[in-house]
Amino acid sequence: MKNYTLITIITTLLLYGKNSFSTAQSLDTTKIVEDDSTTVIHKEKDSLPSIKEKKENSPLAETEIDSAQVDSLKRVEARFRYLQNNRKLRHMYLKHPQNSDSLFNPSKIYPFGIFQTDGMHLSDIMHRHPLYVSAPVTLSSNMNRFLFYGQPAPHLSMHPGNSLFRFHTQPNAGVNLFSAAEMKTMQLKSPGTISFGLQPNNLTRPETSLLIEMGVFDESILNLRFARPITRSLQFGIFSNFQYFIRKIYDHNSGDLYNFYKSIYEGLGIDTTNVMHHGTNPLSREHVVATALSWTPQDSASLDVTYRYSDLHNDVVSQQTVVNGGVPLVTLARQERSHYSHHLSAQLQRFALSENLRVNGEAFLLKAVNRLSPIVRDSSVFRRGESFKSGGALAPYIGFKSFGGTDSLALLGKVYRSACSRFNKQRLVTHHTETHCSYTNRFIMGKIEGVFSGLGGAAFVKLNGELESFPLWKGFFSAKRGVATISLYGQQEVFPPHMPFDTILDSLYPITPGDYANAYQVIGCEALFRMKKAGLLMGAMYVNDLHEEVDRAVLRNWQDGRPPYDESQWVFTATPFFGAWKGLTGSSQWMISEKKPYFKSKSHLSYHLKRETKTLQLIFDLGLIYWSERDPIRYGDILTWNRKLFDVSFKTTAEIKSFRLFYKIDNLFNQRIAYVPGYYMPGLTFRWGFNWLIQG
Repeated sequence: MKNYTLITIITTLLLYGKNSFSTAQSLDTTKIVEDDSTTVIHKEKDSLPSIKEKKENSPLAETEIDSAQVDSLKRVEARFRYLQNNRKLRHMYLKHPQNSDSLFNPSKIYPFGIFQTDGMHLSDIMHRHPLYVSAPVTLSSNMNRFLFYGQPAPHLSMHPGNSLFRFHTQPNAGVNLFSAAEMKTMQLKSPGTISFGLQPNNLTRPETSLLIEMGVFDESILNLRFARPITRSLQFGIFSNFQYFIRKIYDHNSGDLYNFYKSIYEGLGIDTTNVMHHGTNPLSREHVVATALSWTPQDSASLDVTYRYSDLHNDVVSQQTVVNGGVPLVTLARQERSHYSHHLSAQLQRFALSENLRVNGEAFLLKAVNRLSPIVRDSSVFRRGESFKSGGALAPYIGFKSFGGTDSLALLGKVYRSACSRFNKQRLVTHHTETHCSYTNRFIMGKIEGVFSGLGGAAFVKLNGELESFPLWKGFFSAKRGVATISLYGQQEVFPPHMPFDTILDSLYPITPGDYANAYQVIGCEALFRMKKAGLLMGAMYVNDLHEEVDRAVLRNWQDGRPPYDESQWVFTATPFFGAWKGLTGSSQWMISEKKPYFKSKSHLSYHLKRETKTLQLIFDLGLIYWSERDPIRYGDILTWNRKLFDVSFKTTAEIKSFRLFYKIDNLFNQRIAYVPGYYMPGLTFRWGFNWLIQG
């Protein structure tokens, strides 16, 4: 921990500056106008003229303005836009401080929402979102996941920094490699596409963010962001994400905690076999370091270069057969998985080739090493795998006006190669090529605003010389009128050609291209009704991918081939929410499917004390997650993985401007909970820490 102590000391020296939210100018001189999806700020006095208006109204309009004057005007306009954006976020922070996932606008998560999660990972940020279901394996780990509409198949598609390449969940590298410290905003697009903007960007201010958390199992968490402009066009950022939970056998006999809960349940006539008594906390020792440069040579174009190093150590669970007295017994064995990777990427965004024609481009290199060994070291079974990926993409697009709105037409071509050496020394080489054309129209018809987009193309996957092709298509339509927004979508996509290092499933499912790149169809609709203090979000989704080859791909997407439950074809969800009413805000998600668990829900209730003050807030959050019974499963000769799931958590936060002091209590009722077979969550746990954001 010496190096992390040094980072903390250096960071402390940097923590001198103005407060992030208090640096925004007062709202007294502004007039707030809200529409259904965002907040727009207008000056009561005349707005700042654009550069074009300055030229036309200037005495120099008839003569050529020199470059210094134009540059000065650009600086003034950029500063005005930045301050305007700060006021907008400040207003929304004061108006909707209750939700980290912005239920008032579920398609976007704002910077203050990411900050208020007090979490390290993407799964923490998405924990409350009404269209996603959490599937953790421990308190905090890169292996923790969230599932779009609760589907265990890798439908979820992530685009860090608006990347042209899709990132999906994998058993050896989950969704949490990108920390909350790196993220600025998030866009959620149906079906299951998440695009998150990364720090730094072309409006970066000197900024330092520090999250420290401590608690059970010798927990140590340090999440750091340091970003600042080097020049007016060049921005720099460095990020460090470290967490440690010790591997430990524990019990709840201390303070007679186990007997206390047992006596309560017995008094209420509740089965006490589900009271958590003892267990083993899996190791989680992870460190991800990233550095990024963002160069803005044009008004809107940018070139972003990012390097990321990951050093991940986690305990994973698998079945093993041991012989005891001549009798074979199936048990669960924990093994330490070590994963190291280097990822270098470069993105060119919005580069203008002409007045209407722009282009996006991207290239990346990824080197990964995976080791898996028993906790009791035995060199004879030590396993090691390597992979090397490289790829590039180009996407020119043109924007133009048409009848009723604005249009854009885009092309995309991308290719990447993956070479994987597996634990059994087998070498697999995959080539993936994809090309498509897309069209988007944003229109206004009377009181109706909407967007329509369509996409068509093809993907080609070549695995060890065997080639398969898959047609791609996607359609999306959304219309908004008054308090109602209706969305329809449908698509045919392919699962990513991911090659697992582990070979444990090969005897059951021989490797074919169809295991790793097989087409699936998704059709769905969503409706959002949002009033001033309440609203309702409803959605339904149909998935057509329940056939053998896709099922194999789903199983390989989970450690040891064990998803939390079987995938459903039909899923319906409804989330009513309200806020704020006398300091109270809340939401409740209900998700129903045709396969077990038939019913999944999560509810949140928050109370904000002295919400009107601008310097101090006390926030109390109560959360409940419930899953109905799952299909029976025998894993490690244990039959209780299918039990109902009842998980209650509590969090209290004291927030002083942009300094947050928090205290978390998980599994308040000390229940034996397993979201994923093989991984019992610990019983009652306590964690505490602070989150500090400084800009200036």
